[in-house]
Amino acid sequence: MRHSIHAIVASSAAGIIILSGSLLFAQTGAGLTAGTAAFGDWRADRPRTRRLIRLQDLPAPDLAESARNYVRTVHRTNE
Repeated sequence: MRHSIHAIVASSAAGIIILSGSLLFAQTGAGLTAGTAAFGDWRADRPRTRRLIRLQDLPAPDLAESARNYVRTVHRTNE
């Protein structure tokens, strides 16, 4: 069964439009939690809940706290 090239191109274009539309809808759906509310825990989640955490939502780094990152040797016990 031979198909014309126009029908193949048209159906491919329609598939791409439908796919991109569904991906766009998935990003803006009702289950999207953004901002500081996205830092909640798993107990408040429902099925299909997604979290969007942007760079500006993260807390500022504490340079004094990160300077305390040091190596500590822990010895095993023979129990």
